[in-house]
Amino acid sequence: MKLKFLSIIIFLLITTFLTPVFAGDLPESAMMFADYGFIGTVQEVDDTKVTLDISEVLFGNYDEKSIQISKFEYVKGYHEKAEVKVGDYCAAIVMKTDDSYDIWEFLVAKADSLEKETLKLDSNNQFIIRMNTYINDGFYSNENFYKMNPNAHLQHLDDNVNEENSSDEKTSDNEENLVLESQIDSSENNFNHFKTLRYALITIIIVLLLVVTVVLISNEKKTKKMLED
Repeated sequence: MKLKFLSIIIFLLITTFLTPVFAGDLPESAMMFADYGFIGTVQEVDDTKVTLDISEVLFGNYDEKSIQISKFEYVKGYHEKAEVKVGDYCAAIVMKTDDSYDIWEFLVAKADSLEKETLKLDSNNQFIIRMNTYINDGFYSNENFYKMNPNAHLQHLDDNVNEENSSDEKTSDNEENLVLESQIDSSENNFNHFKTLRYALITIIIVLLLVVTVVLISNEKKTKKMLED
């Protein structure tokens, strides 16, 4: 009975310590695996897509004034969705696929305004709450996007090189290659450092909890044996 009680306590500890780690992981991972972050107004809603009139691009390279997005359902709470209506303000994290733009990992919610620094997303889902924070404090930005996403950074550098070439602002091939390699290495290092810290934290917590579990079980057995003797 006592061991069962201890098992419940350990389970609660695991849930307490690991949930924040994973809860923060998804919105942060958007900077590494998604392609765009938008704030905008719902312009049109049909059965398969929502047309968004873009107010601001939080991160990613997107120059059009509107975008059609698939898999667009507001996340209101845990396992709770909300209806999307024309005229809604919202924030959305988007992934580009071969033939469409899709909401990335359900990160989309209705907003109370289009003001990046103060908008409030209408959801009690932990992922959306974290997403809201990252929008308000400016973490969702191209500066961080290029630091954390080597592929996006490489594309950004390629775009810049093309722009410079088109305006006759050229540098030598050797200088371009050195700068490009240095910036790509910096992006990859930041990306790998973030992953290492995340998994190290998870591993340490799991190991500590396993040690505590073994000690508790061992003490339980010793106590039981002493009582039997």
